[in-house]
Amino acid sequence: MRRIFVISLLLLSSCYLFATELALDNLSSVNAQIAADRASGSPADVYTVASGSVLYWDATLQVDFDLVIRGENSDWIGKQTSPAVFVPIPDAGGTLFAFAQVTAGSITLENILMSGQSSISPTEVIGNFVTEVGATEVVFDNCAFVDLDGNVVQTDSGPELVSVTNCMMINSHNLRDRPWGGHFGRFNVPAALTIMENNTYVNHGRLFGNGGNFYESDLIENHITSVNCQTNAQNLHWNQALMANNIFYNWSWLGRTPADVAYNYSITTWETFAGLALDSVSVYWGKNLLYRDPAIKDYYDNELAAAGATVSGYITWNLDVDSTILADDNFKIGKSFWDIDPGFVTPTDNLDQMLAWLSMHYDPNITEWTDWRVASPVTYVDGQPVVSWPPAFDLSYTNEYLLVGATDGLPVGDLNWFPEAKATYLANRDSYIAALEDSITNATSLYVPGDSLSERITADDLVSVEKGTKVARSFELDQNYPNPFNPTTAISFKLAKSQKISLKVYDVTGQLVKTVIDNKAQTAGAHSVTIDMADYSSGVYFTVLNAGDQKSVRKMTLIK
Repeated sequence: MRRIFVISLLLLSSCYLFATELALDNLSSVNAQIAADRASGSPADVYTVASGSVLYWDATLQVDFDLVIRGENSDWIGKQTSPAVFVPIPDAGGTLFAFAQVTAGSITLENILMSGQSSISPTEVIGNFVTEVGATEVVFDNCAFVDLDGNVVQTDSGPELVSVTNCMMINSHNLRDRPWGGHFGRFNVPAALTIMENNTYVNHGRLFGNGGNFYESDLIENHITSVNCQTNAQNLHWNQALMANNIFYNWSWLGRTPADVAYNYSITTWETFAGLALDSVSVYWGKNLLYRDPAIKDYYDNELAAAGATVSGYITWNLDVDSTILADDNFKIGKSFWDIDPGFVTPTDNLDQMLAWLSMHYDPNITEWTDWRVASPVTYVDGQPVVSWPPAFDLSYTNEYLLVGATDGLPVGDLNWFPEAKATYLANRDSYIAALEDSITNATSLYVPGDSLSERITADDLVSVEKGTKVARSFELDQNYPNPFNPTTAISFKLAKSQKISLKVYDVTGQLVKTVIDNKAQTAGAHSVTIDMADYSSGVYFTVLNAGDQKSVRKMTLIK
């Protein structure tokens, strides 16, 4: 067995070392270059693209092999100054073609920017970038997809894997009054495993969806930053889903009317699970941020109301989901941050256009629509592409609670905006994902069916020990959050009356390692304090709260 294993490693290493590459250029279309190479009898394994180059396609590339296209710069696409760029060239009638259709094999795109903007008309953009009708894998890493009104990828055969990591999607929506397009993915037949991780989406119609109840796909939707999504519904139906640590900023800002259905406006269509046998369905949703700019809420409450329109702001899910939670122990909705402004360093600059578009959406006489996109990264002058990159917005932020608010103790949202935190995440990813999976059965900080406010963590909940004033009815030490953590975590507790308490941390041998509060008087109510364990080694620790003859203990895990 050892000999076979060693030979296998050598073969894999040889394949990697001797993989052939072909550099693509702008002398002819990308689809023509790759098709000619495939017909040559000795095709390349990888197609490379130089930084700063602008290439084009003028027909859909037919893929029945393992296609790999890789830009040379592997720095995060959101901060590159001269990425490799691909643009579509329409035919004589103005039709734009999808970049690729995968009928067999796989497609991998890395380190490139793909624009769907027409060179003929600024209002015409591509539908889908990639469609698959037989792929085994679809992998996009460190790519940007800009200006489209359909999907970055549409699946129709059920690949083994769809993985989208470290990517950006900008201006993905229909320019007219049809906000159902603009997904990163539409999964008409879902992948066995779908990974959406550390991505940023700005100005889009929806998150992602599919065409039916499949209950066959596993989903990881983790550390996503979604900004200005018109209708956030995610109607892919899973076997297991982990949906945590995401930012939904100006989420479902289109609002809803009484005639709308849950498909149109909620974060997820979980209510479609109701009434089914749910033994095989496991879901955890938690520690996400849901925020809307006050100007949008004011528009609903005042201008639309004055005009006689009945529009409500938002819901996260249809309350039919309550019966699902009560029927299935593996269906958990954790607490999420609500209406807390992260304080983006440089927000997008299109709020006024969004409000103008809203006024048109609710006016039945409107036929022309405000373009609510941010500035397109690729425009045309005399038919020649002009690239403006990186984007002007900066979605790193300053909110002290959100910076450590994710389940892994890292910032909520796309960690590419926080390079040091991303490095920590990648070094510990397996344990972080394992902790999320554990939340399906063991999470304790949860939404209570029938209590729509129980899922929300508001600014009033984020209080320090000194500011804690909420009245509690019991003595309680909550589970630290996040857990596992590195190196900081918040410890919350409740007191039924004012009294002296001690809060201390012990290691697994019972040795005292940190005194947080030492026999100090605390007021009745809810309290929270953040501790820093940077000077301690990874492992299991115990938090002990003592108040008079009352004592409570919680286990926590430090992972470095």
